[in-house]
Amino acid sequence: MNRLSPEYKDAITEFITENDILIDDMGLPARPTNQLKRNGYTSLKDIMFLTHDDLASLPAMGSGSVSSVIKYLDSYIESKMTRIEAIHSGDRSALCDDESIKDRILDLYMDAKFHGLSMSDIEGRLGLPSDYSQERLKGVIGKLIAGGDLEYVDYRLYRRYPSFRECLDKYDLKSSRNKEITKTRLDGATLESIGDEYGVTRERIRQIVNNTYKDVQSKHLAATGLSLFDEDYYKYFYESYEFDRKDGSDWFGIDMSTWKYLDLVGIKRGKKSLEEAETDQNLDPGLRIKIKNYNNRGKIFVDGIWVRKKRSSLEEAVVRKYCTEDTTFTEFAEIYNDFVKEYGIEEDLLLKEELLRSRKSKMAMAKYLLWKQNEKLRYYDIDGRDYTELIDELGLQLLENIEISTLKLVEDHADVLRRYDIRDQYELHNLLRKIIPDGSMNGFHCGRMPMISFGDFSRDDAIEELVLENAPITTTDLADLIHAEFGYDQATAIGTYLGCVSKYYHKGVYEVDFKKMPDERKTALDSALEEDGYLINEIRREYRKLFPDADPDEVNPFTLKEMGFSVFSRCVVRNHSSLEEYFEQLLTENEIADISDYKRRFAYDVTFSQTLSALKRDLRIIEFEPNQVISIERLERSGVTREDIRKYCDDVYSFVGKGQYFSAQSLIADGFRSDLYDLGFSDWFYANLLFSDERFSHTRVYNNLILYKGNKDISVRSFQEDVIKKHGSIDIYDFISELSDIYGCTSFDRYEVIEKTKNTGIYYDKILDRLYASIDVYEDELERMDGIW
Repeated sequence: MNRLSPEYKDAITEFITENDILIDDMGLPARPTNQLKRNGYTSLKDIMFLTHDDLASLPAMGSGSVSSVIKYLDSYIESKMTRIEAIHSGDRSALCDDESIKDRILDLYMDAKFHGLSMSDIEGRLGLPSDYSQERLKGVIGKLIAGGDLEYVDYRLYRRYPSFRECLDKYDLKSSRNKEITKTRLDGATLESIGDEYGVTRERIRQIVNNTYKDVQSKHLAATGLSLFDEDYYKYFYESYEFDRKDGSDWFGIDMSTWKYLDLVGIKRGKKSLEEAETDQNLDPGLRIKIKNYNNRGKIFVDGIWVRKKRSSLEEAVVRKYCTEDTTFTEFAEIYNDFVKEYGIEEDLLLKEELLRSRKSKMAMAKYLLWKQNEKLRYYDIDGRDYTELIDELGLQLLENIEISTLKLVEDHADVLRRYDIRDQYELHNLLRKIIPDGSMNGFHCGRMPMISFGDFSRDDAIEELVLENAPITTTDLADLIHAEFGYDQATAIGTYLGCVSKYYHKGVYEVDFKKMPDERKTALDSALEEDGYLINEIRREYRKLFPDADPDEVNPFTLKEMGFSVFSRCVVRNHSSLEEYFEQLLTENEIADISDYKRRFAYDVTFSQTLSALKRDLRIIEFEPNQVISIERLERSGVTREDIRKYCDDVYSFVGKGQYFSAQSLIADGFRSDLYDLGFSDWFYANLLFSDERFSHTRVYNNLILYKGNKDISVRSFQEDVIKKHGSIDIYDFISELSDIYGCTSFDRYEVIEKTKNTGIYYDKILDRLYASIDVYEDELERMDGIW
């Protein structure tokens, strides 16, 4: 068959279109390869019908280059003659005889090269007719294995290539002297020593070896159609990544002859980290597994997570595994040392006496635990949570120029701290130190446990203000008031903090000679105060506005009581028997209200937040959008009662599986229906209805409310882990779509989602961009994909 024969042109064109090869993969010498590419030719299809004259007319294409290209093209056509004849004759069945199938299978490796192909890969790429059975295909593959063309390793079939040394011995070369020089070089001799033996320079030996390599490669290509040698398996790895020869031999199976071959062909060593190689799809999966094992040589496998044999990493693993409840640092050190010994880790990583102080300081600031009084610690997944709700309910963003003990926050906000599994003031103090940057949020600063401050604050001035606002007052009552305002311990307040107000003290009572406000000004101020409740500072601002030259100290408890107000520390109310009653009236007087201003005004007052929580819990008001509430009376006029709401909660509880995460949006996606949906509120409303039911837990996740059937400390990390485990594995973009489309999450990105999977047992494959429930699931899935029989 002549490749230039017009009679066969269509058949050859059809065959090559289906089996095209890049110029770079033909194994031609470097000169004709480069010249063809420079002239715009990229594949076999481009050059198959070029004549000798066509090739000779190309710039810088010498006669030797032309001959090598012509030789390759003719050899290629000869090796594919049977299949081209079948296409030409129209007898497609000839393409499916066993010999043709063998050729077609081997042709698949022109593209696959050193990559293994599974049975399903081969079947899919061959496109065999339905009557060509799998058993018959297995028989053909068995013959290829028996003949040494293929080898079967770890569920995949690999093309077997002869070694360069085998080909060097096999083919006759023009110069037997050059062959011996190349063998000597392969045996490990240096260029200098060979040059001395043959009386030539080091550079001349290098040229001889290089030319011999090209000569062997050309003969190998002409004889077999193969351009690769067995040693080329490591070529890409060698030229891309940095590793030493000992590791290459011990871990990756690179023998000495392969090292010498790679040196012989002049490949430059790569510089990339082997960490990147784990997910490099240009490397064979078997080699990537060896690389992963190498990279994990300094790690241990603990509860589904690879842990570096590094003190800080081991400490985190021990805390996560063994310190889920309060553990003293001394107890931790003992557990850690037992762990190191149990896993056979080097003794220099033990926690010895001289290291305890420095390790203690580092661990106190670690993001995987809470550190508290008496050197106790407990595992806590700090980075795996969303703290928007915590900061909002504690009102931290509204605090200005104040110092408080976190004990006050613990006492005043027990519900939200229970949801976040914060157990005392010391844990809260340590958490805030780790999640709020110092100096941010109105000058936030963590002092000595358990004190935190915002902006500029004078404790003496604040205590004196309390005395001025609440006198006459006993020492005990003042200490209780200081505790209620700032969270300071009462005994500490009495023993340490009251010296600044000693001038007001007389016989067990702090008394103040209040400045009297002129009656006419009092009348004018009273007329200006139209509301039932105020902060005392708000009244002072109003007084200065009415009378710029007046003394603001004339606004004091004595004057305010004369005006009919009851004084409660910072707040005063009238026409109400208690502060709680006033806040209740304030929050319920309008059927629809924006409470954001109230939350800002009364951020310091625990009675306000407690009253708000109670009203929501009792379903007297429901939050239908952030800081927007609607009264139960308004809903009842629309035909919705508390019983309807409780039925909704019961129906959701029955619909959702035990231990299941869900959102208001995911309920609908799963097929849940309720008559309450006719009200037309957003998901925020329906989620808040469920907050009133203690059978559900909830947390903030990516700007949305996620619920859980049961009482459990939940977080962003635990939610993501649960969703991924239900899938087993999921593409990262499919997972992001599910968070958004099914659960209604917003305001997050791919990087944040991946970060929140760390230290959970979830495995993320960078190249596949896929999340797996565990490393075991990942490896099982790869095995299923790779399975051959």
